[in-house]
Amino acid sequence: MMGLLGGEILDPNNQYLRPALFTAVNATGLSIQGITMRNSPCWANFLITSKDIYYDDVLIEAQSINKNRSKNSDCWDTYNVDGLTVTNSRVNIGDDCFSAKPNTTNIFLQNLWCNGTHGVSMGSIGQYPGVMDIIENVYIENITMLNAQNGARLKTWAGPNIGYGRINNVTYKDFYVDNVDYPLILTQCYSTNKTECAKHPSEVNFSNITFLNFSGMSSGKRGRLTAEVICSPNAVCENIFMEDIDIHSPVGEPAAVTCDGVTGDIGIDCVAENSTEARDALATTIGSGNL
Repeated sequence: MMGLLGGEILDPNNQYLRPALFTAVNATGLSIQGITMRNSPCWANFLITSKDIYYDDVLIEAQSINKNRSKNSDCWDTYNVDGLTVTNSRVNIGDDCFSAKPNTTNIFLQNLWCNGTHGVSMGSIGQYPGVMDIIENVYIENITMLNAQNGARLKTWAGPNIGYGRINNVTYKDFYVDNVDYPLILTQCYSTNKTECAKHPSEVNFSNITFLNFSGMSSGKRGRLTAEVICSPNAVCENIFMEDIDIHSPVGEPAAVTCDGVTGDIGIDCVAENSTEARDALATTIGSGNL
């Protein structure tokens, strides 16, 4: 569990352990509606080995009152969960608005307003040596993402001692961003430097990932880059599709999209990560971004 919550949280030498605000283990048919969750020491909701969980009309806040951002303040994290619905909720925190962890299936998210977050994330998975992780059958619709590090994010681990698995059948639809560093990103080098990632690429497959009707403005931290899909050479990356992507950058036009390692056409024009076009798009940036 140390890897799930972060080593600094469950480190046995750390005297100040931070609990999740709400944890459900082996729950079935749980419904949570019309509540406010404020200033959790760590994750707000951690759902483990549970089935058919429903949240509606929930407000979650965890904001720092000084220069130090709140850390590990994820709103919803899942592990071994089949069936989760989150609708009509508002989030104002400093980490993932939503994060599906290993073995999460049949997820429905709709009408979420997220401010200051790290995005609506699939993953990270593939962290533990020899372990198979999956995320499958996810539908995400009508998301507003403001002042964030990421918008729609899919992330897997690379490195010398990693696991494997798949992220399959995920749809993001009707997604609005404003002041977001990485509005749309698929990365298979999560928490891994480029050297290690190149030596030991991720072994998590991606398939049937769809992005529909994205609009808004990036922060400019990545220059004119507004969408990045960088797949591992050691894994399958197929049926990745984008349509109606209308994200702009305050740096200027035209917005650019990078893609590497994807099998087939992604539906819109994209350039290689190391191409002249990508370097030009990154030539001018704005600010330090939303950490």
